[in-house]
Amino acid sequence: MRMAWNSGTPYVQLKRYTFWSYVFLAALPVILLATMLDQVEQPELPWFIAYGLVIAALGVVATRVGWNLTISTLEGDPVRWRELGLMGPLAVVAVVLAVPATPPNQEPGLYGAGLFALFATALVVLALSPGLRWYWSGLLILVGVAAVVAAWHVSATLLPDPPAFMDAAWQQAAIAAAIFMVGTAAAMRMSVWMVDRVHEQEQTSAIRADLAVAEERLRFSRDLHDIFGRTLTAVALKSDLAAELAAAGQTDTAAAEMREVHRLSEEALREVRAVVAGYREINLTTEIAGARAVLEAAGVRVRVLGEPASIPEAHSSALAWAVREGVTNVVRHASATTCTLDLRGGEGSPSVLTISNDGVRSPSAPGPTPMSGDDVRSPLVSPLTVAPGSGLAGLADRLRPLGGTVSTEAVGDTFELRIEIPGEVR
Repeated sequence: MRMAWNSGTPYVQLKRYTFWSYVFLAALPVILLATMLDQVEQPELPWFIAYGLVIAALGVVATRVGWNLTISTLEGDPVRWRELGLMGPLAVVAVVLAVPATPPNQEPGLYGAGLFALFATALVVLALSPGLRWYWSGLLILVGVAAVVAAWHVSATLLPDPPAFMDAAWQQAAIAAAIFMVGTAAAMRMSVWMVDRVHEQEQTSAIRADLAVAEERLRFSRDLHDIFGRTLTAVALKSDLAAELAAAGQTDTAAAEMREVHRLSEEALREVRAVVAGYREINLTTEIAGARAVLEAAGVRVRVLGEPASIPEAHSSALAWAVREGVTNVVRHASATTCTLDLRGGEGSPSVLTISNDGVRSPSAPGPTPMSGDDVRSPLVSPLTVAPGSGLAGLADRLRPLGGTVSTEAVGDTFELRIEIPGEVR
């Protein structure tokens, strides 16, 4: 199955990139060894192959250890001490094999011994740097530099005319090894730090989104209270009055009060249905302002195009509900970072609202998908949660008397909700 590199949240994508960075860097020594194979003569070939196998095994272990320490740092997973303990002996064996695998009378010769020792020590630094403090990383780099210099010196003593230790160019080897290992450690620590920051940002955005949704629920509950709270209070009072009248023998008056209770109950039922179905009038300008506040609270950058005042009054309420439903979907069902509300219309011309956002979690096939109240398919709405009068299905029902249509389109991680109402209301 082909991996989608850009799928998932930014945190997941960065984790995936970090893991494959480990894999590539750990495989790099083996790739370089393969290019040197034709330079090794038959007597040294077994040592060269043995070194290659040990460095390949060390690369696998270093990848697993480095990734384990990375996840432990990011998510608190336990450290695998067994693999950590295996890495040390493999590195020592690789450094020991560096000299016989690269005899100084052949290419790569003296340089190869230091290079092969650097392969082993750099893999250890690569694996351990994400889980070590900077001073421990510095000590580890010093040990690695010492191993490179030792391999260089031992290889130099095997030359037919071995130079004195101070005459050998070990200083350049030490400096080059130190620069390489410091760069490796800094790069991996920076990668882990960046992934950790993105993780914290996503957690903060999720908390903001939850708070925004909770605030919207509180607002809706206040609306319910304001709409029929007074009616239910009147029902309770009149029921008590009817009971007292009946107890006092005034049955005709009690019956009249109960008929009034019945009327009030039916009125309350209509109001509840109107709120749930979404037929209560709302203001488009207010809804756009509220949508901006909710999205910004969830960490989403908002851009509003067009003026609500240009929309005909007959279309305003329906588009206001479309804004509320579309923005709610963005907050609840996407990991959006940007959202654009584009409003177009005027007297005698179609009214069009387009809500587009990135961060779609469950992308669908590209292309527009028309919707109706009976058939809704959206990458942001699960088919199991769609019911008449709610979600995009309810929005389609609300637009049907106006001849309006709802369509969606998902391309990559971008989702677009489009609502269009013709100029002439049918």
